[in-house]
Amino acid sequence: MSYEGYERGLCKNGHLMTADCYVGLPEKCPDCGEPIVWWEGVDCTNGDGKETELRVKSKKSRMIEVFDYTYFIPKGKGRK
Repeated sequence: MSYEGYERGLCKNGHLMTADCYVGLPEKCPDCGEPIVWWEGVDCTNGDGKETELRVKSKKSRMIEVFDYTYFIPKGKGRK
């Protein structure tokens, strides 16, 4: 039996990062250096992976049609 999935995390400033479940998330955000304050594991083993819906906090344009998003940190799920 195997496990397939990934982890998602948000830093203190709301930057989203995703990593393979076997690699794991970094301790600090690669964008701003703030610590990861929320994370969740998404189990895709049987195709049932469900992510927490994240609300966009801000959207800044870097280039035409390329945006940097930040998100509100969800309450009551994942790790704080």
